[in-house]
Amino acid sequence: MSLDVDDLTVTIDGRRVVDGVSLHLADGARLGLIGESGSGKSMTTLAVLGLLPPQAVVTGSIRLDGQELVGLSDRQLAPLRGATIAAVFQDPRTALDPVMTIGRQVAEPLRLHGRVSRADARRRAVGALAEVGLDESVADSWPHQLSGGQRQRAVIATALIARPAVLLADEPTTALDVTTQAEVLALFRRLVDERGASLLFVTHDLAVLAQVAEEAAVLSRGRVVESGPVARLLGSPAHPVTRGLVEATRATTWRAP
Repeated sequence: MSLDVDDLTVTIDGRRVVDGVSLHLADGARLGLIGESGSGKSMTTLAVLGLLPPQAVVTGSIRLDGQELVGLSDRQLAPLRGATIAAVFQDPRTALDPVMTIGRQVAEPLRLHGRVSRADARRRAVGALAEVGLDESVADSWPHQLSGGQRQRAVIATALIARPAVLLADEPTTALDVTTQAEVLALFRRLVDERGASLLFVTHDLAVLAQVAEEAAVLSRGRVVESGPVARLLGSPAHPVTRGLVEATRATTWRAP
């Protein structure tokens, strides 16, 4: 399923936080959205999901497989969220409900979007957890009993259990250590590819982006300043913002002597 963003502008309290952004995420493709803090990455993602604050003014077009999303009410968007388009956010501590077991939370999209019995939802939740490397005992655990990496894996299982066609990942590895980060990135690649889903991956780190996306768009002050294959952006960046991101990546990436 494709996602097309055309001339998207988001204004909040008189300030343009997204300014004429256009993106094309082809069916089954993996597209990166990269930029420094405050560049408009997360606001673009929230606009796609219809989760912007109520004072936000949105113009332009967001089409999901041809269906226009801009202007739809929260009630109209609700059937799409989780079932057709799902998201994994940066901090799994805020994404998980502390008073619900992991199994119930992973199963919730099935209960919301389909006529699934409690027993079948539980069975499928256990299967989804197994796919992300978590055993059945985790289903009866509470979020605070899991490590950061385990929590993020549970969030990924929740996002993918209803087999959405489009997955949005907004800085999903920032809060993880390097080893866990690599494991989660590999998990994203495998699960998205197995399902044939389209992936929009948001990050500030080109080294991370190179592991999950083929194409990318660079944002600065709410605008796309450069786009193209990730290999080219890494090897010969044209815009000063992209060059700065590349230099930051080189400065923070450890190399063996």
